[in-house]
Amino acid sequence: MNRLLCLLLLAATPAIAAEAGTGFNAPPVLLWSVELPGLPQSTATRSEPAAPVVAGDRIYVGYSGQSALLVLGREDGRLVGAFPARAQVATSPIVHDGYVWFSDTAGYTFCYKLDQATLAHPTPAWSHYSGAPIVSRPTESGDTLYFANVDDTVYALDKLTGELRWRHAHRLDASRSGSLELFGAAPPVIVGESTWVGFSDGFLAELDRKTGDELENMLVGEGSYPDVIAPPAVTRAGNATTVIAAGFSGPLVSVDPETRVVRWRVDVGTGSPMLEHDGILYVGGSDGTMRAVVARTGEVRWTWDPKVGGTIGTPVWTDGGLLVAAGEGSAYLVSIGNGKTLWTFDPGVLVTGIAAEPALVGRTAYIVTNAGRLYALRVPRADALPDAPPWVSPS
Repeated sequence: MNRLLCLLLLAATPAIAAEAGTGFNAPPVLLWSVELPGLPQSTATRSEPAAPVVAGDRIYVGYSGQSALLVLGREDGRLVGAFPARAQVATSPIVHDGYVWFSDTAGYTFCYKLDQATLAHPTPAWSHYSGAPIVSRPTESGDTLYFANVDDTVYALDKLTGELRWRHAHRLDASRSGSLELFGAAPPVIVGESTWVGFSDGFLAELDRKTGDELENMLVGEGSYPDVIAPPAVTRAGNATTVIAAGFSGPLVSVDPETRVVRWRVDVGTGSPMLEHDGILYVGGSDGTMRAVVARTGEVRWTWDPKVGGTIGTPVWTDGGLLVAAGEGSAYLVSIGNGKTLWTFDPGVLVTGIAAEPALVGRTAYIVTNAGRLYALRVPRADALPDAPPWVSPS
């Protein structure tokens, strides 16, 4: 197969959940911005898909100009330290219980103690080599770390020791060998005792969470790029399981995994995780359009098209609307009710697109652009004067 080296690395799970009561019901102002340190490779198009993760007083973010996970101060974006890797870190990390876990494009996964961030030469607690680049965020569940690489292989490791628990190598469908293949991989989704993960030939598989044995598989993706690189939305009510998934070229389908009956179908593809809220799926399409889809029926309530082309990332829920980034555009706040643009990120400099999902913490959003700049944007309190000029242009 030909491999499309376009770093479609949007298939990462959301960087950080929005806190309750997020105040994005008014245009924010610029708190600070910094240029990420390092020298990225000179390419015709750059993509910075690693979504920042905010934990405590620090921001953790990967960047194409460094073979490391960068650690920045939350108050001003100052570089605090870095955790070394073997290659670029193109996805967001997991930060939890005094440790950080992340993967790189050389195929390594690392575990570091957080208190080593400021050391001159941090030493990982463990590292694991998978044999192929990893461009989607690991999934943590209990004491196990799950991840997939671009060679359609899924791993389960002990998250504190790095010990291999199981490895599942997907057998590609020979009849689909003529299809093009994206440089991407879906992060595993854990539901009950199962691990759900998509593959480059358009198949979605249910694996036993403890052994990695394949329990079920179904064909989802179609077209030139059938790759299932966006994690599926899996729900379970009693003994009934519903799976909603899509290939990059499409379609978006709701499937009964036991009967393989397609309940509904929408002819749209995605490479980004979907956001579900109150029974509505917000799907950032690979065709440059976002859709609000009723999860039960597949009805498309509204569409939003910023008319910039490229792909649309995972929307982030806020009180004031959906904060969403466009791979060849900017960041936008979109009305939840009708899909209208409320405001647009306009810092007055070349943005060159945003591939990484914004990180939202309370009234502050952290956004990494493809130009390698990190912005901190804050919505002022209703009783406070803005501490910087507005950075948005109203619709």
